Amino acid sequence: MPDGWFRITRSSHWTEPVNPWKEIDRQPRFDRGLLRELIYGDQPVIIDEIQIAADDPAAEYFEGQRSLMAIPLFDDGEGLNMVVAMRRDPGAFSQEKLRSKSG
Repeated sequence: MPDGWFRITRSSHWTEPVNPWKEIDRQPRFDRGLLRELIYGDQPVIIDEIQIAADDPAAEYFEGQRSLMAIPLFDDGEGLNMVVAMRRDPGAFSQEKLRSKSG
């Protein structure tokens, strides 16, 4: 995959499961937007009130969500994946818990 691209491998928006290892063509692929910024930032992030640009290609995945926690997953110091959790309530994630998990 070209530099800067990423795929969404799992989503609660999907009506049927997608095997991220065997069904790569069913995973949406993007090269910009908030998710890209988070993934390539290689830092844990909490956003208490999500603001999505109207032209963000992954905007549909943020619909109805107000807060977000992003945690990068590393292998030998290199960020390879990221877990992104979102909630409908603003401020749903604790900075203290994030610090204790990532420190």
